[in-house]
Amino acid sequence: MADDVNEELRTLCIKSVSIFMEKVMKMIPRVKLRDYTMQCIGCVPMTYLGSQAECIHGLNSDTDIMYECQTVKVVQNLEQTREMATSQDGYDAVVMFDSDGTHDGYTKIKLFDIRRDQNYEEVDVSSLCVDRYLSNSLVSAFWKERLARRDLFPSHGMKTGLYQHGPCITFKYTGMENRLDTDIDSVFTIPCNWPEQAREWFTRQRNHDWPSEKLRNQIKSIGCHLVPVGHALSHQRDMEWRISFNKPERELVWSFSGTQFACVDFMKIFFHVKISPNFPDLFPSYFIKTVMFWMIEESNSSLWKPENLCSCLEELLHRITICVERKELRNYFIPSNNMMDTKPSDGLAALLVELTKFQKIGHEKWKPIMKARIDEKDENDIYFYHVQINALSTVRHYIINLLSTTNNAEFVMCLKHINQSIAFAIEQKLSVDIWAIFQVEVDTIQRFHEQFSKKGRPYNDSLMDERGESSSQDMQMEANDKLTVWLKRQRKMYFSSGCSELATWYLYQGRYTEAREVVEELLSSYNDSIVHYTFHNRDKKPKDSNYDMMFPRPSLEETLRKFISFDAIFLPILKSLYPESIQTVLEKTGTVLFVSPLFYCNLIKFHSYKAEGCDAASSEVAKQLMAFAKTDQSITVMQLASACVAMV
Repeated sequence: MADDVNEELRTLCIKSVSIFMEKVMKMIPRVKLRDYTMQCIGCVPMTYLGSQAECIHGLNSDTDIMYECQTVKVVQNLEQTREMATSQDGYDAVVMFDSDGTHDGYTKIKLFDIRRDQNYEEVDVSSLCVDRYLSNSLVSAFWKERLARRDLFPSHGMKTGLYQHGPCITFKYTGMENRLDTDIDSVFTIPCNWPEQAREWFTRQRNHDWPSEKLRNQIKSIGCHLVPVGHALSHQRDMEWRISFNKPERELVWSFSGTQFACVDFMKIFFHVKISPNFPDLFPSYFIKTVMFWMIEESNSSLWKPENLCSCLEELLHRITICVERKELRNYFIPSNNMMDTKPSDGLAALLVELTKFQKIGHEKWKPIMKARIDEKDENDIYFYHVQINALSTVRHYIINLLSTTNNAEFVMCLKHINQSIAFAIEQKLSVDIWAIFQVEVDTIQRFHEQFSKKGRPYNDSLMDERGESSSQDMQMEANDKLTVWLKRQRKMYFSSGCSELATWYLYQGRYTEAREVVEELLSSYNDSIVHYTFHNRDKKPKDSNYDMMFPRPSLEETLRKFISFDAIFLPILKSLYPESIQTVLEKTGTVLFVSPLFYCNLIKFHSYKAEGCDAASSEVAKQLMAFAKTDQSITVMQLASACVAMV
């Protein structure tokens, strides 16, 4: 019987590791894609970090985003200040490490020099200092105020009510993860070169070549960051900054094998369910990850076979128990920093009793966690492409918000920048399939803009002058026909998005019957197998029964065409193209509108009937729009429905 149990566990170990690693291999490119979108397209120096970005988030974790201040330069000694003096780089300020009297892993930051050759001042550093030392509390207040201006994140989803959570400023956002009210922990940091306090990390003896020399050199080039929070027991807490290694840690985690990924993730789940409810904050998930780093460095690679997952989990739990017993957990990069020195002894004693109890249970305690992760795997589920589609939805939302301007020159410049960034991402083979798909939508936006930026004139002005006005009209009709052909092709490629764009174009041209035919086809095809990816959330998760006919599994493009429906989007600069109700709301908001495709189909019907003088039909559709708005509870949708009702 024991052998049967062991064989069952061995099978569970292998399968759960395989499934988890497949998931991770999809999630890491998504994180890189989002970083690229914010940094290279949005030109905002932010990076996704923490458990979500590392793909070891257990059962639950917030989204962590780190802002890297580019204009405060950090030096660690006077020699570096002389180098800075000869540098051509501009800056708001130069600051210097001052670790005298601070806890290991922390430092004070002393102001050395102010503003040089900066055309734009990002941070007024002198106003954030006390006795020439940068105050972490003043910096956190500055960062909170900066976020409140709502110009770093697309403003649609950012909620009011910013509050401080440790060194982070936390707020609710309804767009980053396509979930309602995601907690975003954002932290203002100052990047710096590898600190003297962590030099030992490169020189210490390693018996198992982890991390490899190549990875260590890569991490050294990344450097670290200074985070505005002091040590809990410090007498100068407001003046101290923690030396953070979040970026190096992400690189280390991304180098994990499947067994290592699963091991730390499953341990986080175990703590979340069994330990943390009774011992909150005593042994946070960051501690689990730190123990894991030490364990991998000190273990032979032969340990990390998928069939050994339970043994790895037992060893990790054993090491955690020793840390609790000794009240000692050395920071992985600065071992002299004992991260448990502020934890209460009585609480740790009770935690030790609990951990010891679970140690005695043995391998069986891991079975429910492994089965839960295995059950998440659905071979016949549209969510095989969930990660890619989720990434596409997020990138689409973020980038389209960059086009919210009504200034034509700004719009053209932004569109050019987006196209160049997409081309570079494809050239660098960064999520090529997603960028190629999004490129089509950007091309459509560009074609619409080219058509309307000339106010009805044809593309080639010189030809118009030579051939006369009648010829100009012919060329305009030809341009219109080309756009119609393009939109019809779009309709075939991406059914929902393509239909809404084609119907909009028909409505604008006064081709009301054709506009209704397009949206009626879309409405009749919309069923339980369609997943609507909205700005706020996903409205369904299809089950196996919806896809029995789909084997072999469709491609990503086929999935998007048949089963995915994104929000219809409306840009302020193109408002003259859109139905009157859309124009009315755009006039009020001055920003991009994201609307459910189902709602928009009926909006097209309403305006087509209204234009034809069919009052009864338009009145009936207006009632349907208002009923939809009351259930949807979106402010934008309610504004649009109200505008339609007012028109009848």
